[in-house]
Amino acid sequence: MQPPAFLDGLSVTDTIQKAMANDGITTPTQVQALSFAAIAAGQNVVLHSGTGTGKTLAYLLPVLQRLREQQGRAVVIAPGVELAMQTMRVANAYKDPDMKAAAAVATSNKKRQNKRIQQSTRLIVGTTDRIAELLSSGKLKGTRILVLDEIDPLLSAKGFDTIVSQLVRTAPDLHVLIASATLSDRSKSFIDRFMPEALIVRDAEAPKTQAISHHTVRVTGRLSKNMAIVRFLEQNAGQTIIFTSNTSQQSRLFHELTKHNIRTVTVSRQRNKQQRQAGIQTFRSGKARVLLTDDATGRGLDIPKVAFVLHHDVPRSLAAYVHRAGRTGRAGEQGRSVLFVDDAARSALRRITSELQAPITPFAAR
Repeated sequence: MQPPAFLDGLSVTDTIQKAMANDGITTPTQVQALSFAAIAAGQNVVLHSGTGTGKTLAYLLPVLQRLREQQGRAVVIAPGVELAMQTMRVANAYKDPDMKAAAAVATSNKKRQNKRIQQSTRLIVGTTDRIAELLSSGKLKGTRILVLDEIDPLLSAKGFDTIVSQLVRTAPDLHVLIASATLSDRSKSFIDRFMPEALIVRDAEAPKTQAISHHTVRVTGRLSKNMAIVRFLEQNAGQTIIFTSNTSQQSRLFHELTKHNIRTVTVSRQRNKQQRQAGIQTFRSGKARVLLTDDATGRGLDIPKVAFVLHHDVPRSLAAYVHRAGRTGRAGEQGRSVLFVDDAARSALRRITSELQAPITPFAAR
């Protein structure tokens, strides 16, 4: 089997070629083409690219190559369980069969996870709290590569600063990579401090979501947002992810959708790991049309052919909006992001509109 031409700069294994064939990958995304060689050479790199542009493989393929060629291990930190487990699934598909890898996430049994993470474990993907515990117990010795997947929320996570400081102190030549759809001023300060000579890789979609059109539905008079969403779903076909801001919103909307015979699953922090995975699989298979989630749990969900992302209310920041909207329009598919806006949210909508630098128009069915 001949390696795809765009991978000539990497040492391509049979496993990688088979995984790419299974995923239907024949050409690189822009961010991959710009970053493979630099990461494989050990350069610190920041991948500043929109959602769905291939950031995970952009860092994973050269990281896996470096692990084949040198001693030590790589640690990937993600802000949420779903994103960490999604990255772990990709890593398992592309790594050599004999390369040991393990997940370290907050919702799994700590004793079982600790048993899986041994000195021979080369790749660890986890959430901040579990990575901090592993670091304090001496389980991360030999770390040579650190990947920060979505830096903005990680910077606010408890213990994150300690993790980075200790790893940098114990491994002065630590290879640091960042993959993020957004870069706040705080993130830029982090980059200036810990990786001042890093290569910044941007593509045409960072930080915007160019495969996505942005819309509003005005909610006025006596019509509730929940009923406005029900009417929207009755009039527009397609798989839909809906973001809510709190559990009471989520619960009320779930009951309203169920009452109108719209098959819905809920994936939130109130569900355990098994329940969340089952809900995602039910939605992914098409047995449920709607997936209800929140910002913490929905971050990093990668489900193809999602027609709509609906926002029960306007999110608190542009970064939150970009991550929500990025659950549609994946891998070049067209998607639509729709904000349900009442009078109380008009000022928040103006802020998002001015910062997004892309038109947000009243929704009109196609």
